[in-house]
Amino acid sequence: MLEKDIENLVAKHPEEFLSYSELKLVGQQVRLGTYFADIIFKDNQSNKIIIEVKRGILSREAVAQIMDYYGIIK
Repeated sequence: MLEKDIENLVAKHPEEFLSYSELKLVGQQVRLGTYFADIIFKDNQSNKIIIEVKRGILSREAVAQIMDYYGIIK
């Protein structure tokens, strides 16, 4: 399965993958500065949830990428 396929599944059916209820899809491939977040949701309290899809073992670079997203969004 490709990362894009996983991304599409999570975007369409977040309740199957995440322990949140009532998530609203903000978008896929959302531009954040010079980056693109794979998926962004909002919960029922308007908190943003950023999903970065990676296959295999998560690298340090991916963790830094998510931290950059957090800095941009907050």
